[in-house]
Amino acid sequence: MEPQVKSSLLWGVTGTLTFIVVLQAYYLLTEARLRIELVLAVAVAVGIVTAVLSYLLRPWVRTRAQRFRNDRS
Repeated sequence: MEPQVKSSLLWGVTGTLTFIVVLQAYYLLTEARLRIELVLAVAVAVGIVTAVLSYLLRPWVRTRAQRFRNDRS
């Protein structure tokens, strides 16, 4: 597996887990509960969107970072 793909998939997992943690905090602070099917669907969607965006935006972020480094030198 290419490093870029692996990195994007790991960002997707990170996005999914972050969504679940935020949802748990919401549950702790409120009495509201959501259906598990809805929660799982949104968590999977967040993971997919995060993975795809990290894959697509990687070249742009790399260019911006290099430009920033060159401006600081």
